[in-house]
Amino acid sequence: MRFINCVVSFICFILSIRLFYCSDDSIGKPLVHFLGGSANVGLYLDSVCHYSSPDTWSEYLDDKNGYYQKDIKPYFSALYHETVYPLYLESNKHLNEYYNIYLRKHVELAQQKIVDFINTNETTQKTLEKVNELYQQVSLLKQRLPHIIAEKSAQISKLFVSSLQILKKLLLSLQHYLITKYRLQLKQNEPIQNSQKYKEVTSTSVASTSATGTVAETNLVTGSSSANNNQEVIPLSEWEIVKEEFNAWFTTVDKKSSKVFDILDKDIDNYLKSKIEEWDPKLQDLFKEYQTVAKKHFNLIVAKLDNIECTNSIDKDTGKITYFDAKGETQLSEYVTRPIITKLFNDAEKEINALGKQISEHLISNVDMIDEEIKSIHDESVELYEEWADIMISEWSKRMAYIDIVAAHQDNEENNEDDDSNEETSKKYWRQFLKLKKRVIKTREGLINHNIDLISVNDYLSNIQNDFETIAKETTDYLTVLKTKSELLFEKRDLKDKKLEQAKIQSQKDESERIRKAQESKIESLKNAEIKSTSTESTTNITRKPISKETTTSKLTKKDINKDSKESTVNTN
Repeated sequence: MRFINCVVSFICFILSIRLFYCSDDSIGKPLVHFLGGSANVGLYLDSVCHYSSPDTWSEYLDDKNGYYQKDIKPYFSALYHETVYPLYLESNKHLNEYYNIYLRKHVELAQQKIVDFINTNETTQKTLEKVNELYQQVSLLKQRLPHIIAEKSAQISKLFVSSLQILKKLLLSLQHYLITKYRLQLKQNEPIQNSQKYKEVTSTSVASTSATGTVAETNLVTGSSSANNNQEVIPLSEWEIVKEEFNAWFTTVDKKSSKVFDILDKDIDNYLKSKIEEWDPKLQDLFKEYQTVAKKHFNLIVAKLDNIECTNSIDKDTGKITYFDAKGETQLSEYVTRPIITKLFNDAEKEINALGKQISEHLISNVDMIDEEIKSIHDESVELYEEWADIMISEWSKRMAYIDIVAAHQDNEENNEDDDSNEETSKKYWRQFLKLKKRVIKTREGLINHNIDLISVNDYLSNIQNDFETIAKETTDYLTVLKTKSELLFEKRDLKDKKLEQAKIQSQKDESERIRKAQESKIESLKNAEIKSTSTESTTNITRKPISKETTTSKLTKKDINKDSKESTVNTN
């Protein structure tokens, strides 16, 4: 139970590191990069990410295990792309939209606060200094250790090479001694009448040995064994030497024809592995550049979008409008409008699409180069095999004729006792020769039409294509999200501006109405004051001059008439 708990804890720890650091946009990247500046922490975490990645182990098993390569990987790869991968893309799209719209700003703020805390906290700085000192000591030891190992390895290698050279010299001396001893024993034991014949056979055997590389060793072993066991050398007959040569030749050609396809596949596989190792850093750099450029444009667009909702201040003297951010703290260089945002989106799409086109062209050019190089390797292998087969067949067709002569000569010496046996043996060798010749020709045709195994490079290119499509899709989706967000922000601002404009118009109307009412009230006050003044004057005149009743009545009547006419005039006005 304790072991299981340890395993589960270790797995959880690794997954936490991968979640915290390994992804490109992980939360812990800024913190770890800061630490990496002094203690190179990122170097070790990169190793953890590499060896805990499923892709690393998949490549290892793909290279080492044939069953995994042919059966397990294709099945699960197809299952993944048919069922899991579409769901992953859909969920990733929704998660990215949610993160970029709601969480990204808060996460970046938290990251900045963490970095600021690390930069300003004294305890953290002291800890980092101590870790840095320790790391410097370890780095110094690490730098010196390879030199020590290389020096010792060079000494051991030098000793090994010198020992190997001495051993080769001893073997050559021993070989020369055995050959010389064997030839001397042959000359001592051969009959006088056959000396010329054995001399010719020996020279022929030596020449054939230089072509096949096997007969001299057989003769040496035979002669050496005979000398050691019986203290006398029994010379091989000419017929036996020829048969040994034929068997050695037959074995050599047969093995070569059997291995020619494996040799071609191995050459191409080595070439493909070297090309993949050469391409991968370049492609990874292009991917990083693509993501960096996209992130740069995203940051520019997001910064502008944050300033769509802004405040302003109007200078009373000049009437100039100055714009600030939503909080009113930072002055803006310009008022964000729809054409400005549209230009930012167009610039981003233009540069991102150009980089995407560059990556696609790089992949296409590499694929074309692979096709040409594989065709060149294939043609070279066919040409090499043709040349080798032509020489071997031509030389041994001549040797087959010599075998017949030797067989006939052997029959004459043995008084035709084994005539049928030697003749059957000769026919048997000719049949084997013809059969092997046909096989060589068939192997050549098969080599020409041989299907090259491109599984490794196809898988690599497929993975690269999938990675690029995923990155491009995420970039496009995020641009779409930003466009939608910008449209919403502009609509919100337009609605706000419209409400402000309506409020302003209503305020102007209210002010006009207030002024009108004030004017009417003032006019009414003036009228009342004038009427009151007129009434007072009339009363004063009546008190001072006593008049008759008729005269007063007539005068009042005239006054009333004048008063009524004035009031009507005022009312008319």
